[in-house]
Amino acid sequence: MKQRFFVTGTEVSSPVNEFSCALLKQANQKGFSSLGLKPVATGCSEVDGELKSQEALNLMACSSIELSYLQVNPFSLAANASPHIAAEMADVRMSADRIKAYMSGALMRSVNLALVEGVGGWRAPINDRESMASVAQALGFPVILVVSLNENAINQTLLTLEAIRRDGLTLAGWVVSHIQSEVEQQSVDWLHRVVPAPLLGAISSEVGESDELDLVQLGL
Repeated sequence: MKQRFFVTGTEVSSPVNEFSCALLKQANQKGFSSLGLKPVATGCSEVDGELKSQEALNLMACSSIELSYLQVNPFSLAANASPHIAAEMADVRMSADRIKAYMSGALMRSVNLALVEGVGGWRAPINDRESMASVAQALGFPVILVVSLNENAINQTLLTLEAIRRDGLTLAGWVVSHIQSEVEQQSVDWLHRVVPAPLLGAISSEVGESDELDLVQLGL
């Protein structure tokens, strides 16, 4: 069994990394092999003399398969900005095909669960012509959407879902940040009725922590 997913969020602050780590940890606990990739990361800082992403390091810590840092995060960008701006500031050229090529070796590994984590949201540009959606299209993996519960959650979710469909990809499931009010619960209940994919669970703001995620719905 080999399951591959692209993970994205409804907004920049969506707890995408927290979800990815929680899913990897739960898969490990059930005896599955796992790996998580963060091909593009912005806002990176220097660690041991190299630019590294804390989110990529989190994925490495929660994966059962050991990979080099470069395999997990080939594009580490210092600026805390949209990926295309951060790349331009670093004089780095990115494209969907180039990003896919960097990930190909890791994704060929015999592993039960592989996650590819986006950055900046579905339409975050990586160059003048392409976005993170282009990377997802190049991979062709089903998508998991992480929904931030705020006053604009419904609008953001529906717009992102519309874009995923338009780009020819399938929504495998969606998750929400922890529900903290009756209004947020009502938003989740409404989305549950209209989003044509299973609600996999809720995640906390702590890396790797969540309510029990519904792995069966993901074929695990």
